[in-house]
Amino acid sequence: MKKLCYNAPTLTQRHNMLVEISNLSKRYDSTLALNNLSLTLQSGRIIGLLGPNGSGKTTLIKVLLGLLRQYEGSVKILGEPIGDTTKAHISYLPDKPHIPLHWKIDYACRFFADFFEDFDIHKAHSLMEQLQLDRSRKIKTLSKGNKEKLSLALMLARQARLYIFDEPIAGVDPVARDFVFKLILDNYNPSASILIATHLIYDVEKILDEAIFLANGSVLAHDSIATLTANTTNLESAFKHAFAKSMQLDSSPSSLESTFVSHALESTSARVADSAQDSALESTSTLESTFAHKSTKDAR
Repeated sequence: MKKLCYNAPTLTQRHNMLVEISNLSKRYDSTLALNNLSLTLQSGRIIGLLGPNGSGKTTLIKVLLGLLRQYEGSVKILGEPIGDTTKAHISYLPDKPHIPLHWKIDYACRFFADFFEDFDIHKAHSLMEQLQLDRSRKIKTLSKGNKEKLSLALMLARQARLYIFDEPIAGVDPVARDFVFKLILDNYNPSASILIATHLIYDVEKILDEAIFLANGSVLAHDSIATLTANTTNLESAFKHAFAKSMQLDSSPSSLESTFVSHALESTSARVADSAQDSALESTSTLESTFAHKSTKDAR
């Protein structure tokens, strides 16, 4: 299949180059999670990293975060290889809760201000007021929705160069999804880029500048939303057709849907098993582990 892709960047574009990935491959034992993947991402863009569960989205994010260090290929952020320098430029919202529940909201704000040089505590306090989050409350007393709002606000209070969201709207009702999108668009650093990894392609399309279609650890397409949807009704339909072509499948709607779902389920099961076996070999230097270490102190 001929992949959609950008032309080689001009000199001006290279000055705005944020992420450069060349021939990236990552294997979990018997499963090839990323397959010779090459991408370039520019600053000032909202980018969808789109694909079914098991397509390689989370593995790619872990590489960008420096959590997976054993891989083939080259990955650079702002011209630097992945390391402590690049980590300082990324604000990351994982798909699972990561802030200790016994902390108070105000302590979480102070911790982030101490941990991240680019954290704006005044902006964080302003966001807490907008979201009606009482900073004197312990996180364990918040509803699930308010816990998610807190995590999002803390992330957006940073002046990062790259914001990465891993499934930010999974399990969120449609009304709340619009609120999440508005909060992101109103508060992120506009000179930065946002990378949103999700399998909910239809819902995220309206806020994207461009999208990356990922399946089986490979890039099926990467282009502007206008180009990707030029011959289809929406971005989800464009993805399914790109997926069908890559697999040389019947492109009729009924066949596309059943094959797409079954393939995603099989791929997810295999990668979960292989990832568990390989996890002991990977870096454990995560923000969550730092929280666990420092939160042994009383959060007053």
